[in-house]
Amino acid sequence: MAIGAQRVSYLYIDDAGHNWIVKLAEDKVTAVVPAPALAPYNPASPPAAGIQGVINPKRCRQVHAQGHLPGTQEGGRLIKRSFVCNPTSSLYENNGPQTVTYQGEEEANAVNLVTTGRRGERITF
Repeated sequence: MAIGAQRVSYLYIDDAGHNWIVKLAEDKVTAVVPAPALAPYNPASPPAAGIQGVINPKRCRQVHAQGHLPGTQEGGRLIKRSFVCNPTSSLYENNGPQTVTYQGEEEANAVNLVTTGRRGERITF
């Protein structure tokens, strides 16, 4: 995320089915194909089940991806990104490597990344 990037509130659903608000850079949600299945949070129409609170993105399930930016050196500069996903996202549900198209604030053109793994939530009791 670029310094000063716009952070937007999204609705995140944890493994127990609870709704949370997660604040992410807008490009980490809207500029990703396949999409992470996060809907913008609208305080005027909250979900019927309510909101648990605000959750740190590091505690959310994520998909990790990496790829090379086109450049003059061998393959260009390596970039790594992680995307917070809801459980119904095809980006998260896919068990194998897949190509992700991403154009964040730091990339001039869309870049293809390959998923390298995913991790679930870190739930503490």
